Amino acid sequence: MARDVSLLRRRRPGHRALAQAVAAYRDALKVRKREQLPQDWALTQCNLGNALQDHGLRTGAKGAELLAQAVAAYRSALEVYTREQLPENWAMTQYHLGNALQNQGVRTGSAEGTELLAQAVAAYRRALEIYTREQLPQEWAMTQYDLATALQNQSVRTGGAQGTELLAQAVAAYRSTLEIYTREQVPQKWALTQYNLATALQNQGGLTGGAQSTELLTQAVTAYRGALEIYTREQVPQKWAMTQFNLAIALQNQGERTGGAQGTELLAQAVAAYRSALEVCSSADQPQQWALTQYNLGTALQNQGEHTGAAQGTELLAQAVSAFRSALEIYTREQPKQWATTQYNLATALQSQGERTGATQGTALLAQAVSAFRSALEIYTREQPKQWATTQYNLATALKDQGDRTGGAQGTELLAQAVAAYRSALEVCSRVQRPQDWALTQYKLATALKNQGDRTGGAQGTEFLAQAVAAYHSVLEIYSREQRPQDWAMTQHNLATALQKLGLRTEGAQGAELLAQAVTAYHSALEIYSREQLPQDWAQTQYNLATALQNQGVRTGDPREPRS
Repeated sequence: MARDVSLLRRRRPGHRALAQAVAAYRDALKVRKREQLPQDWALTQCNLGNALQDHGLRTGAKGAELLAQAVAAYRSALEVYTREQLPENWAMTQYHLGNALQNQGVRTGSAEGTELLAQAVAAYRRALEIYTREQLPQEWAMTQYDLATALQNQSVRTGGAQGTELLAQAVAAYRSTLEIYTREQVPQKWALTQYNLATALQNQGGLTGGAQSTELLTQAVTAYRGALEIYTREQVPQKWAMTQFNLAIALQNQGERTGGAQGTELLAQAVAAYRSALEVCSSADQPQQWALTQYNLGTALQNQGEHTGAAQGTELLAQAVSAFRSALEIYTREQPKQWATTQYNLATALQSQGERTGATQGTALLAQAVSAFRSALEIYTREQPKQWATTQYNLATALKDQGDRTGGAQGTELLAQAVAAYRSALEVCSRVQRPQDWALTQYKLATALKNQGDRTGGAQGTEFLAQAVAAYHSVLEIYSREQRPQDWAMTQHNLATALQKLGLRTEGAQGAELLAQAVTAYHSALEIYSREQLPQDWAQTQYNLATALQNQGVRTGDPREPRS
């Protein structure tokens, strides 16, 4: 029987026929012994491996076992197909071994799967010792492509610096493939390689910081756009839509890292690409993908809206809210992770929209944000401390803003709820582990307490102001004059205001002492708020200092004390 290398190429008959092929090859091996007919034995082992691999790829849970048998068959063939005696057969078998190991690795979790992918990479590299660009360019390109996919899959499992290096190797292998797979000669293979190159560049950019990350994302965008030259909506609508979707993600990541007008423009392009994907991806045919695209569209619109001023920014936020609500048509509470994440992002979009919208409509939007945050907290429990604390913090901020806009007892109750939510966040956000977040939460808590104290009379209101003063002092344990002068000055100013209000409510020497502390805090703020650099802040602080001195003078009865 001829032993042409072409016989080693995989065939794809039907599922039942594959099982029969496996059985027939095994029957042949009962006669074709390695000792008597080594070449025929090796060829049969190799074709058995092909049949097992094809069968495994079409089989569910049992598929991994069939792939493992394919690996064993290829390894048996390599006992005869050596690099020295039959280099091309050796190389082709190494290539198919690499495919089987990669397919097995993708189906296998944990460290075992990662090891299988590493073995696949090694097998492909061995094949490339024979498949050179000069002598066998098509085989070289084919192997470079599959090597790249194995490296990319391996990187996803590895993470860290090693994962980033594997992605860089995958990118290099895809670029090698494109030296042979040109747009003119093999447009479909060229487009597929451009697409996978783009995903590798995108993942690499996500793991890399600084200017290098932005450059990698730019290259990913270019590669996706290249694929779209072949993947048109008319000819391959599903591939076109999926490429638009991934292009949008790359543009969004690039926009978030760029900032300024250029970053906003990139976000606008991301929004356009998501909308393009939704022209093909429908909620009826692909509900999960449609929901994910709506969700991502919402995040892109939200980011774009937050970077855009005036009415246009508010309109973009409204569109973000609409996209998140669309995603929630599919992401129900039965999909708790997706539902909670979408509720959370819906809440932040409503909050941003509410902050930009005045009067009754803005207050209503903040109320909707509060409701969405509370929905997210049905899933984000304290057992998920980071998400729970972040949601509590943002809930508190929405409640505070809503309370500030609402009069009477209802507004006071909202501020009380805001205080409770900030305190919940502080149960997880500790000074030791997250000092900056702790300080910011203390600052927001202090402001809510101060506002609550302003609205509450008697001893209870005084107690709220005292708690606000304590929270501002906590903030100043982190916000130092040297490291964060602006935040330090702002906190000193607000501390002074709370002290002054508390002092006015407190009788006798204790009240006078509180007013004196307010004067000291205003003076501290003026160390940063200079007339030359921050004239408005300087003027406001001078004005408040004057009222504190005036109140202090009235309390002490000293005619020498300045009154205005």
